[in-house]
Amino acid sequence: MSVFFLIALVFGLLLSMVGAVALWRCPFSPVRRVSFLSGALLVSLAVGLYGQFGLAKERGQGPNFALNAAVVAVGFLLLARSQRELVEGALAEKRRENASDGEPSGMTEGPLR
Repeated sequence: MSVFFLIALVFGLLLSMVGAVALWRCPFSPVRRVSFLSGALLVSLAVGLYGQFGLAKERGQGPNFALNAAVVAVGFLLLARSQRELVEGALAEKRRENASDGEPSGMTEGPLR
């Protein structure tokens, strides 16, 4: 049974590497790149957590699983924060491009009147 969980962990790592390569190579917009990468990382974290749960349950290591779950939760929080920063940066870049083209971006900086 532990072979299955090790395969799941390796699969999760491969998925995150594919997402990292796609971030630099895909021709999509920055927002789509970030969405694809974050989706791959979330799947990787979920598969890793599932594998860790199976290994801890098989070995009878409850506290070890709790520590791993805490590390994965911190990883989720850091991923969400970095995704938000990347998307905000991509949207700011898009606004600058629209402003340099002379076209209105449709986004206002202040309160609506």
